[in-house]
Amino acid sequence: TEIYTLSLHDALPISIHMYLLAIPAIAAIGLPDIPYAAMAAMTSLAGFFVLGSQFGNNAAVGLLYPTSYRARGVGWAFGVGRFGSIAGPLLGAALIAMQVPLQKLFMVAAVPMIAGLVAAGLVAKLCFARFRGPELDDRIETPG
Repeated sequence: TEIYTLSLHDALPISIHMYLLAIPAIAAIGLPDIPYAAMAAMTSLAGFFVLGSQFGNNAAVGLLYPTSYRARGVGWAFGVGRFGSIAGPLLGAALIAMQVPLQKLFMVAAVPMIAGLVAAGLVAKLCFARFRGPELDDRIETPG
């Protein structure tokens, strides 16, 4: 049997596509007069794409850092993610307290996905420039 391994070529484009699909799915949750079934479907899709983008980022970060720094890099990436998981509900509560309409509330909730999309695109560009392609090579280069 063949074992499938994940490379930057796989992880980053998947993460970018997940961000692209999460943006309209999150924004659609707040559409006015949406039927319950459609709202449930959009909520499920939004959750799938948000988690997919997060897992894609985690995989890409693990592949991005050199082996000797990988644990520290992944730890920092998770730490930054924790900041967002704290700040997001606080911002949401503030918007609800300001009585922001539901449609605008979910549009605001989609904004971090736009930031993530831009960041994932920049990381992909930097990774492909650093590794000169989709393949990783942590071997030490020897002259000759």
